[in-house]
Amino acid sequence: MANFQQASTFLRSLGRAALPDAMRSEKYTEDDFNEGMMRVLTDFVQANYAGKKPGTYGVDYPALNRYFKEGNVVTGKGSKFSDVGALKTVLGQFDVKVNEDGSFTILDDYNFNQQDEFGNPMARQATMGDVFSRLNPMQDYRGGFTDRLYGAARMLGGVVLPEGGSNSIPIEISIPSQAMPVSTQPATASVTGPLSRPSQPSFGDLTAMIAEAAEQWLQRKKEASVGPNMGLPLG
Repeated sequence: MANFQQASTFLRSLGRAALPDAMRSEKYTEDDFNEGMMRVLTDFVQANYAGKKPGTYGVDYPALNRYFKEGNVVTGKGSKFSDVGALKTVLGQFDVKVNEDGSFTILDDYNFNQQDEFGNPMARQATMGDVFSRLNPMQDYRGGFTDRLYGAARMLGGVVLPEGGSNSIPIEISIPSQAMPVSTQPATASVTGPLSRPSQPSFGDLTAMIAEAAEQWLQRKKEASVGPNMGLPLG
């Protein structure tokens, strides 16, 4: 099943960025990410850092690719919308802190560095023009539909949540030292009928959501502008 955790986190982060500072959540924790992404993150951390000395260790994309035997999501050799793809596009490069009791804390900031959807460095900050050009099917484009979708989201992230900007969101995820034994896992409530799962959005739905989020962001910033330096770069 496709995992759209990155879309959920992305849209939530856009909404947070438009709020006054006093109304913003302080950070993202393990409670903010779905079961699929947390499962592969926990597997990776427990398999690679159990038994290590307390301290902080950096994790990069090659380490994730080697462990999960997947290619780079940017080059199309790995799925962006799998559990592992969600991990790589939500966290990407992050720190693992090994605690004294053997448990782990994942540390990161949710933001977007200055590169395009193909991993190429950009010489300038992304603009709204970059966002809408990727959502326009009539615009010449080197990639496929999923690249357009990812590219539009990445460009919008570069506008609203740039690396080092004030809208970056701290991430602090707690992971136990080892998997919880089956006998101690919370019991699942019994149900009389089949368990219904929340429906996953389609690619078309995601395209519409990204376009709507971009339009709403522009409108919110326009309404909030109180001086000549408050505007967004439109490209």
